[in-house]
Amino acid sequence: MPRRIAAFAAILITVGTGALTIVPSSEARAPAVTPAGPARARMVAAHLTGVGEAWFFGTSCTAVKRCMAVGQKVTPAGTGTLAEAWAAGRWRVLPTPNPAAMTDSWLVAVSCSAAAACMAVGSAMSPNAPNAALAEYWNGLRWRLVPLPIPPGTINSGLFAVWCRARWGCLALGNDLDKAGSNQTLAERWTGSRWLVLPTTRLPPSFAVDGVTCHGPACMAVGSVTQPRTGDVVPFAERWNGRWQGQSMPASPQVKFVNGVAVSCPSTTLCLAVGYSGTTEAVPFADVWTRGRWHLLRLPASMPAFTQLNGLSCPAVNECVAVGGRSNEAVRSAPVALAWNGRAWRMLRVPGPVRILSQFTGVSCLDPGGWLAVGLIRIGRAQIARTIAEWWNGRVWQPLRLPA
Repeated sequence: MPRRIAAFAAILITVGTGALTIVPSSEARAPAVTPAGPARARMVAAHLTGVGEAWFFGTSCTAVKRCMAVGQKVTPAGTGTLAEAWAAGRWRVLPTPNPAAMTDSWLVAVSCSAAAACMAVGSAMSPNAPNAALAEYWNGLRWRLVPLPIPPGTINSGLFAVWCRARWGCLALGNDLDKAGSNQTLAERWTGSRWLVLPTTRLPPSFAVDGVTCHGPACMAVGSVTQPRTGDVVPFAERWNGRWQGQSMPASPQVKFVNGVAVSCPSTTLCLAVGYSGTTEAVPFADVWTRGRWHLLRLPASMPAFTQLNGLSCPAVNECVAVGGRSNEAVRSAPVALAWNGRAWRMLRVPGPVRILSQFTGVSCLDPGGWLAVGLIRIGRAQIARTIAEWWNGRVWQPLRLPA
């Protein structure tokens, strides 16, 4: 389970164009504390039949207001995969298979090259079995499990990120653990009919993957590596263009342990990434890749404290939306979103109730027509987790009614 997803689970269980504004790491400052946005609109949560809890982790759109969202649901039999499709203004729950003999399964990422072609990845586990990487394919009619080749000697594996395009196929990334206790990057390519393991010998042994995106023949994977001298876990990127090329990513001085990074590349020469570090008090950061190097970006001074940035989608070089929420359980807040115009970030007003846990975990946009953000919220006295979704049309956020 990726670090940012593990953090959500722990909370759930226990309670463009133009000049770039680049900030050197030594000058970065912690975000200021500001009041949460207005909460006049009601966030509608899903209540699935026979399901105790449910939450979204990722989403992918193939057209304006045509998207797929995936995550996890809790039933009396255990936890299982969750997928819901949004089209023609309504959501519908899609049956998803779970691996036999596995009591817990989840989907953490999804990528769709067409409305009838989606690949979702995640993991499955059981009390008496190791974690196993999981992949499921949507053909427009049903979801089916897709066999995954696993490197010899692997005892634990999981896929945390996926990116698909029709002509090229899909690239999925994660991590695996061998019998010697060595953690390695797991990279696989979907050809349209089967998965093939890609060589990762050029990748650092400690590279932990969080996200991946492609533009044309090149792909960018982001995550973190552990510094051998200090033990700090810092953001790191790997670019794939026939071979892997490692790239350091700057972060603010407060970043000592990276929990998650998301990436989006609107062109072959520009990528943006957002993420956060810390345990109980998250410190967000944003980077831009241009001219072959990563640079730190200045975040809005109005960003609330303890904000973790979980998702990012950039359909154009001057059109990006990043989403997340506040990580401090003592602070009640609504989900967080901010927009990039090619020069600077600005905070967006997100409607929704103030809750102990209310945050976006993923966002997707195929073109600048709008963005879908998905996530989770705790409701009621029992603080039950439910899925949430909102649509951003470039002006206002619209809470969406999910299946009841």
